[in-house]
Amino acid sequence: MNTQSLPLFPDDQPKPRNYRNVKGATLENAFAEWLVKEEGYERTKRNVPVNGKTSERFYDVDIHAVKAKYEADKINLLIIVTTIIAVVAAYKILNVAAGGGLLVLGGIAWFAAKSYFENAEEHAWVECKNQLGTVKRQQMQKLISAVQDVKDNGSGAKWTPDRVFFVAATNFDADALNFAHEHDVECYVPTADGKGFEQIETV
Repeated sequence: MNTQSLPLFPDDQPKPRNYRNVKGATLENAFAEWLVKEEGYERTKRNVPVNGKTSERFYDVDIHAVKAKYEADKINLLIIVTTIIAVVAAYKILNVAAGGGLLVLGGIAWFAAKSYFENAEEHAWVECKNQLGTVKRQQMQKLISAVQDVKDNGSGAKWTPDRVFFVAATNFDADALNFAHEHDVECYVPTADGKGFEQIETV
């Protein structure tokens, strides 16, 4: 991955009309590649709409990244297998009636499968700001408010984030970092050599 092209256009050269969009896409593409390489995310997609509980309009997620929750996979698979074994044992040992046993098996298997598919993947919400100035508290608050609205929507949203990233091309001011720390937002900036990203400790 190479992020040395940030910003794409030197100050002494004319910029295209869509300069802001191109500049933002450069940062988003670079961080999406970094998420796959360094954080093990398997799929990334840019500009993903997701609906909240109170907002009438969709929120536009700069990057939606997804990877398997391997521990969750193991736990939920264990639950499903244990459930099946327990019901089969009930048939043989306790002589459970066929109709009741099938109903119990179906109900437990449904809840186990539902839990498996809901928790088998980890979702990340990434906000990117390729701007000259530092990210301000107001911008951080806007992201956190949007994330909370989506979480409040629960099953009404196609997905809810397990991790939230805020990526800045420059840096964050102190208030933005403190607010990020309070709400578990991970803040990143490009490394000095332009070949990756580093986390800014939110303290």
